[in-house]
Amino acid sequence: MLGIGTVYMKITPALLTKYHLGCCSAAEEAFVRQWLDGAVDAQTSLSFGDENEEDVRRQLWKGIAPVMYPSDTMPKRRSHMWRSIRLAAAASMIFVMGGILAIAHYAHSRVVIDNRSGESAQLVYVGGLQIEVAAHSSCAVSLPWFGREGSLDFQGAVAVTNPTSRSRNLRISTGMENGDRQGKDRVHLHGGQRYLAVDDVDCQFVAATDDELLDGIPMGFKSKLAQRFSL
Repeated sequence: MLGIGTVYMKITPALLTKYHLGCCSAAEEAFVRQWLDGAVDAQTSLSFGDENEEDVRRQLWKGIAPVMYPSDTMPKRRSHMWRSIRLAAAASMIFVMGGILAIAHYAHSRVVIDNRSGESAQLVYVGGLQIEVAAHSSCAVSLPWFGREGSLDFQGAVAVTNPTSRSRNLRISTGMENGDRQGKDRVHLHGGQRYLAVDDVDCQFVAATDDELLDGIPMGFKSKLAQRFSL
C-alpha cells in the first residue's frame, strides 16, 4: 500500500479496470505505472495463488513491455494516441495473464480430506464431484480443468459420485510404497454414476461402480463394500 499525499492506494481489480478505461486520476495512473515498473511494493488484493507479487509482475511484463515499448518508431504527432492504445492493450493483458495465472494455480490445486479420526462419514464437494470419505479414512483429490484426467489417492474407503451431466475421468491410487503412489484403477464416471473403493488393513483394494454392482460382482467383494457403505 502506498500513500500519495493523504490518499492511500493499493493494486485492486477495480483500480486496474479504471486504468484500462482511462478513468484514473493522475495520482492513480502514476501509482499503477510505478507498480508495473517495480518502483513500489504495493500490498495487493489480487489473488496470485502460490506466486509472489514480484514473480507475477515479472511474468506480466513479458507480455506487456513489447506492447508498451515497441522497437519501431511512430510519428511524434501520433505518439500520444499510440501510447494510449498501448497502455489500454497492456491493461487488458494484465487481466488476461492474471486470469491465466489464477487458472494455472487452481487447476493444479490438491484438496485433502482427512477423516482418519472421524467416527462417521464426511461428505464434501470438490470440483463438481461429491466425495464421501468413510470413517477412519482419508483422501487427496486433484481435478484439473479442460477435461483432463483427475486423480484420487485414498486410504480406507471412499465413494465418488458425479452429479453433473459431464463425464469425468479419474486415476485411483492408494497409500505409499517405497515413496511412490500405487496406481490401482482408472474410472470413467458418467453423469449420475457412483464409484466405491475400499483399501485398508482388513481388505486389499476392492472397487466398483453402481452399474457394476447391478451387473453382479463376486459376493466377497460386494460384502466388503457393503460393510463400509450403505448398499
